[in-house]
Amino acid sequence: MVSPFNRLLMPVKRRLQLMVDRAVLRIITDTTQRQQLQIQTLADETDSNIERWQNYGHTSVPPVGSEAITLALNGNRSNLVVICAEDKTVRLKDLKPGDSALY
Repeated sequence: MVSPFNRLLMPVKRRLQLMVDRAVLRIITDTTQRQQLQIQTLADETDSNIERWQNYGHTSVPPVGSEAITLALNGNRSNLVVICAEDKTVRLKDLKPGDSALY
């Protein structure tokens, strides 16, 4: 039996669980004001026209197959954005503590 309190919190819990996810970049379009991506989430869902947000003054086009972290705004999976992306196969390694690198 589910308590009334837990029943009340279940929709909030579901939204929180769906807010952050991992994905793989399948298509990257860099001709728009903000990059548009097609991604495949770990649940094997494919989503298109996902915006990729980048830090001010820095831009890149990650290779297809790069991994990404997605954020579902307001917990709504139909309102996804990519907040970071990386390709671990080309990342610089063996940096010293405090080092920073662009590649």
